[in-house]
Amino acid sequence: MGLNNVADGSTGSTWEFGSGWPLRLSLERSLGNGASLGVQTTYMRVPLVYVSNGSCADCNAHATVATYGPVLRIGGGRTFYQAFEFFAGVMQYGNFTDDAGGATLPPTSPNRDFAFSVGYGFGYALGRDMALELMSSYLDAVHERTNLPGNARTLIQHTTFMLGFRLGL
Repeated sequence: MGLNNVADGSTGSTWEFGSGWPLRLSLERSLGNGASLGVQTTYMRVPLVYVSNGSCADCNAHATVATYGPVLRIGGGRTFYQAFEFFAGVMQYGNFTDDAGGATLPPTSPNRDFAFSVGYGFGYALGRDMALELMSSYLDAVHERTNLPGNARTLIQHTTFMLGFRLGL
């Protein structure tokens, strides 16, 4: 997952995220004709440079980034197929810690933003209820504007490439 920088006015900091490998879990119910509706969550512990005017000016840190919410999926097939995903939910940033000493960095409670994404990918059915997939999605998160200058970006775009295994139960 490639995360863009987030300017946070409530803490007076900027989070310059690196990239990482998210874990994703989704539970979906088939609607028929290759469509399904369900919930999904992703979790990632990601490195970043935490930039602020405080005691941690430009320090290496880690944070937990997670998403959760409903997902609509369209696609599937017997061999090779295309798939589309639509997600609207929450992106949560939290558990910021300084790499040097392990000190907790602000915000001390999770910061949640509205997020939505559109994904597109390809799959290969291994059996009736199993498939391998490669999917790309563009997730937009709407970050709060509190204490930010007028030209600050509050619509933050993150990019995800996923290689996954789907199993129907």
